[in-house]
Amino acid sequence: MSVVDGLGSVRRRAAAAVFGVLVVELLALFLFVQRTGLEVLEPRYLLYPLVWVNAAALAIALTRPSTRSRRVRTVAGVIAALYFAGLLVLDGSIALAAGDAPGIEVVALPPGWGPALVGSVAGLAVSLIPFKTVGYAALAYLLYDVLLDAVRSALGGVVGLFACVGCAAPGLAGMVAAVLGGTAGAGVARVATTFAYDLSTAVFLLALGVLYLRPFGSALRLEDGSIRAGEDS
Repeated sequence: MSVVDGLGSVRRRAAAAVFGVLVVELLALFLFVQRTGLEVLEPRYLLYPLVWVNAAALAIALTRPSTRSRRVRTVAGVIAALYFAGLLVLDGSIALAAGDAPGIEVVALPPGWGPALVGSVAGLAVSLIPFKTVGYAALAYLLYDVLLDAVRSALGGVVGLFACVGCAAPGLAGMVAAVLGGTAGAGVARVATTFAYDLSTAVFLLALGVLYLRPFGSALRLEDGSIRAGEDS
């Protein structure tokens, strides 16, 4: 078998696997809607979680972090973990509890949206939606890989922050509406609420692509161009 034939075979198997996963996901979604009698007014909101999860899984599967010393891996891991936590805090998935009784409840929601973990623990209010949690974890993992490679592109991480800002757009719009007042404020709130997950999904995919492809960065090198910065000696 030639190299070209081998690559063609791998692509066909990968395409078949992706197709199979999509069929299973859509079937699970259909069965959930049928079983619960859920009235679907905006079908795209049921499909966006599948986009997030599949894109995140693909990016993680295709990423192979470089080998570095334990010190470098630890530093990169801590930064990536803080980035992940920051995304969860920024979009409201984790916040300070308002005196609620501690306890976590599993809420049955459509695939991707659920099963969600909602409640409070250790003084924190938790509302973990699977597709957002998986998506943010993928961004943090790619950032970890970027840090190990010492690539000069923080743009992907910055863009990634806006993925969760988009999810929080309805709340942000409420504050803007309160400041603007009247028709203008109501219009801002309505647009932000209507397109919050459309925008956040687009920005999430952009962030994922930037962190994976790194189109605006290149490996940092010493002045003689021979050794990458961050390369262990």
